[in-house]
Amino acid sequence: MKYLLLALLLMECSGSHLLRQYNYSTGIFYYLYLNRDEGTVNSPMTVPSPGSCFDLFGRGGGCRDTYYYHLDTKIVGTYMPEATVSISSADPSEDLRTRADIPYTVTLSLQKNLTYPYADAPEDDTNMTGLFVRYGENYPEGTYRIEQSNIRRPYEIESYTMSEGETSITVYNSILPSNYTKATGEETFAIYSEPIPADRCQRNEIIRSILDSKTIKIWPVAEATIGGVEEGERYIHALPDLQLEFIDLYPNSLTYAQIYEGDEYDLEADNSALELTVVTASVRDYDTIVPQNQSILLQDWDSIIEEDGIYTVEVVTVTPFNNGQPERLAAVTFEVDQEVSVRGSMTTSEK
Repeated sequence: MKYLLLALLLMECSGSHLLRQYNYSTGIFYYLYLNRDEGTVNSPMTVPSPGSCFDLFGRGGGCRDTYYYHLDTKIVGTYMPEATVSISSADPSEDLRTRADIPYTVTLSLQKNLTYPYADAPEDDTNMTGLFVRYGENYPEGTYRIEQSNIRRPYEIESYTMSEGETSITVYNSILPSNYTKATGEETFAIYSEPIPADRCQRNEIIRSILDSKTIKIWPVAEATIGGVEEGERYIHALPDLQLEFIDLYPNSLTYAQIYEGDEYDLEADNSALELTVVTASVRDYDTIVPQNQSILLQDWDSIIEEDGIYTVEVVTVTPFNNGQPERLAAVTFEVDQEVSVRGSMTTSEK
């Protein structure tokens, strides 16, 4: 095998992208910078029989994000088995990702390479196996990625020998910590070639190599807090300012506060008759690559409330999950009784 023609399909973002080739026979790395988002390019080095590993990286969008994000890995070699790993998430983003509490599907495929010199051997002598390994890796605390200067510390979650064929598994994230809803990191699913016995034709030339792998980012479940009003409190004067804290908002999400009359309602019930008023200044609409945190101070928000009564203010978020329906992050129910304040401040004068 001489040179490999590679097809590229990259995220739409500015700046150079990166193709890295590693040759197993020489141990040499070659880096090729790409100034286009899609197309084809020849492999930087010849591909030897033991194979080469190709890694594709896409540079972050905008001027401030110069980080190179790993997009895909492919192994090519003369005698390598053919393996494919694919991951399906409810989030359709090109950047494979999911939320810590949402399952996703992994499809694994392993097939013989029909160009093997022993392809005509008896069927029972050509059963192909591979090693499947699932890795986890946590992002450093307080961050949403592993910096290029950081030492990577992946850990094995599970592994087993797989046979020829295709299988699909649906899994939840298994990375640390034990509170899985706040898991932040990556899971990688990889298929390796099995070591080849030396007594079988040329198979002793093959070392165990990664045949294919895919990585999915795991983002924590969002949280929110509502400050300023207290649960069950009665307010007879002007309502205090609202302090909203949004934590770990999903990269593709719409989050906002809304007010309605009455107690906190059941999200599963028919609430079509409920009058919901969105606090416009609280709306945060994101379509980015990492979770977002936001602190919001709302003043004069009580102009929405025109009559005394029981009210609830809540924070909801809409993501690619839950069938696109709002999910409640926080809620506070309180009472407004400003008529009492007005009556109490009235005076009379008798002559």
